[in-house]
Parts: sequence; structure tokens; C-alpha cells
Amino acid sequence: MNTSKEFELNGRKIIIINRVDDNDNTKIYTTGRYFYMNQGGQKRPVIGKVPKVDYYNQINIQLAFLEGTSLTERDFFLALLEGCKTHIQKYGRLIISDLWSQLNYTMHLVDSTKGIFHNHIETEDDGIELREFYLNGVQEILMDYILVPDPNDFGGIGRPPKLVTLKSVLGK
Repeated sequence: MNTSKEFELNGRKIIIINRVDDNDNTKIYTTGRYFYMNQGGQKRPVIGKVPKVDYYNQINIQLAFLEGTSLTERDFFLALLEGCKTHIQKYGRLIISDLWSQLNYTMHLVDSTKGIFHNHIETEDDGIELREFYLNGVQEILMDYILVPDPNDFGGIGRPPKLVTLKSVLGK
């Protein structure tokens, strides 16, 4: 089952459509827009689930930033940074999975405004390339705040792995 919500951006209506959890209609599946992981030699989309309220709040943060812009690729990137910075202000950090979620919101906005304001993505590969470009840019700018699993700590039974800054893992 799908859910949709209308938003206004630069005086135009945009619609964002997501799949709803069949067992809990208060949650939206945020299928990773142009985000795949290799599992068993096959490319599979990364799928997350988030409460509708949280999802729409995050979309609104980026939409507010985009209002009045030309909706260039750079504008979407800056909106992504705004979403990430808002998350950091609220939680004091940005776990890598939080960054992936922020990217999902951005890519949903890029998709929902395509054809109305721009044509940044024409193929699946274009979307993957744009997402990677955004990911790399945010990681470069916010590496002091992005937390990733410590590559030397695999966790244990009942204990998640230790999180360290991306900067420390990259040795910068």
C-alpha cells in the first residue's frame, strides 16, 4: 500500500509517494533512492522504515531550504547539508545510517521535482552517480561529525560495535 503527501515548493505542487508498512500504517518505507548494497553477489536496494511524522518533518527541513532557489544540483546538495546540520544540532552527531536517511530524503525530493523544475536524473545510473556525489561531498565537509563503526571493533553478543568519527578512520 502506498501513501502520498502534497507539498508546495516555489509555488508549485509536488507529490511524494512512499510505500507504507502493511502492519503499521504510521511507518513509511524509505527505499534507498539509488542506494544499493551487494548481497550474495546481487545488487539489492537498501530499505529503511521510519515514522511518517519524522519522515515528513525531515522532508520539510530540506523543502524550507530549497524554497526560492533554482533547484540546481548544488541547491539540493545544500538542502542535504542543512538536513544533516539540523540532525547534528539535535543529536550532537550523525551516524552513517542517519546520513543515508538524509540522502534518501534529498533523493526523494530530486525525484518528486523532476520534470517540474529540472531533469538532473534521466537514468538509474544518473541517480546512483548523483547520490554518490552528494555522499562524498557531505562526508568531506562533515567528517568530524559522522560516526561509523570502528573497523577494529566488531562488537559482541549484545554489544554493538564502537562508533568513531569518519575523520579518524580516514586518518585525516
